[in-house]
Amino acid sequence: MLAVNIKSKLIKLLMEYEDCFAWDYHEMLGLNRQLAGHCLPINAGKKLVKQLPRNMTHEIMLKVKEEVEKLLATKFIEPI
Repeated sequence: MLAVNIKSKLIKLLMEYEDCFAWDYHEMLGLNRQLAGHCLPINAGKKLVKQLPRNMTHEIMLKVKEEVEKLLATKFIEPI
């Protein structure tokens, strides 16, 4: 946890240079997928394990859906 004075200085600095940061996914279109992507090494012949869906409240589920739709719309993620 940051000390209060350091936190306020950091917030002031971020606000001063807010034009240097990406605040939404549509601002990150030039992001190199090799740098930000990942893959799962799956051994051939191994049985995949499917986990049960996690229980979420309706409000949280709506927020998750909205966030995934944003990621898909900006092509930040893609279905496979």
